Amino acid sequence: MKRKAKFDQNLFDCQYQAALKAVDAFFNDEKKSKIWMVTENPLLGEISPIDMIDAGRFDKLMKFIYTQLEENRYDSKLYK
Repeated sequence: MKRKAKFDQNLFDCQYQAALKAVDAFFNDEKKSKIWMVTENPLLGEISPIDMIDAGRFDKLMKFIYTQLEENRYDSKLYK
């Protein structure tokens, strides 16, 4: 995936892959996960996850992803 910023491409690629893997734990579908990564998200401030990585906000993105995964686990246990 190409970036806009002029930072280390290898770091960007690693962060993108880590975020994609975490999102795939939710969707269990690589195509949906990739679409989610490039779609502007109102919960992220109308920015796409890939743009967050590009802007140096990887830690905030991962915190958001893990929070959503944890809430999903809690909700799925609650409604079983």
